[in-house]
Amino acid sequence: MNKNNIFDLTPLLDVILILLFAILINGQFERAQATDAYASEIEALNKANQIEAAAQNQEILALKKDLEALEAASESDWTLEDIQTYDALKDITQIINVDLITLQNQLLIDGENTGIYVLKSQLDDPAQMETLYNRIQTTLKKHMRTNQTVLIILEGDTQIYNYAYTFVEKTLLDLVQSTDEERLHLLSIK
Repeated sequence: MNKNNIFDLTPLLDVILILLFAILINGQFERAQATDAYASEIEALNKANQIEAAAQNQEILALKKDLEALEAASESDWTLEDIQTYDALKDITQIINVDLITLQNQLLIDGENTGIYVLKSQLDDPAQMETLYNRIQTTLKKHMRTNQTVLIILEGDTQIYNYAYTFVEKTLLDLVQSTDEERLHLLSIK
């Protein structure tokens, strides 16, 4: 062998080691990024599960409170005599629900739309007010059964105006007073 032809491989070995080191470091960075991404996803899923579990727990607690209230009220409030009295009265008494709803003061009878609205402009004009007065009484009379005791329940939601409720209440009270007061009764709920 000729000593002049020997190559020195040390610089090549240095380059190979540097490349190998760079590849290892790059792999470590990629693994660290993937670990961080997975950790973030797991943390987000855990938070979502905790929020959902808390919402379900609150819903369960609310249902338990409702159930306890129903159990407490069901048997103790109604005696057998009360139930028998109620059954006897519901066969001989007609209940008519009159509701005022929305900002337009719409009048419903037994949940059905009557097409009657109690507006301020109608109450300011005496002729329109008289027409509205008669229309409410006529519509209500059509819902009454003959020769049966009638209980009219007037109720208004939170959006109606006080002038409308007062007008309808006065109209119904006049109807009760003009009819047989033993047969017709009014209950106002504000």
